[in-house]
Amino acid sequence: MVKITHKPRFPSLRRMSEPWFERSLLPFSRTLHPWFRADPWDEMERTWGDYLDYVERFFADLPRLERKFTRTVTCDLDDRADRFVLTADLPGMEKDEVEINVLDSEIEISAEHKESKEEKGEGYIKSERSQVRYYRTLTLPEEIVGAKVTAKMTNGILSVELPKKTPTKVEEPIPVKVQ
Repeated sequence: MVKITHKPRFPSLRRMSEPWFERSLLPFSRTLHPWFRADPWDEMERTWGDYLDYVERFFADLPRLERKFTRTVTCDLDDRADRFVLTADLPGMEKDEVEINVLDSEIEISAEHKESKEEKGEGYIKSERSQVRYYRTLTLPEEIVGAKVTAKMTNGILSVELPKKTPTKVEEPIPVKVQ
């Protein structure tokens, strides 16, 4: 395939022709010696063109590459004296697509959703596939009872209750006057 470009050459970067005395003063000419056969400005222009093509391909492929990467789960952790309540946003996920693992003071949330559509018509077939992954690991400030953890999923919002091994006292806040 032939690629035709209409990129202007750098007009100020063109090398001037050799002066008349260059051949007589030097034992070799720049155009004849192997080290100087290629025009450095042509090489620089070719390299710059290759770089611009690479950047253009990168940004063209960006939406496709973005889908491959795992997204971070956005969540809130609320301390309610006897338990932690974790609320996580998992848009487009169903409860059977979510996996939760709990250790002593750590919770791991992962979810994966795959979807494919196929449309057949006269003379064509349209097939689309998408995949979304979420993953997050949180270290909790206190140990929890793993056997009593409960989770509920409603409209893409995951709510996890994590009971503490030892409840903490909730103290009344002391107001401080700003001067």
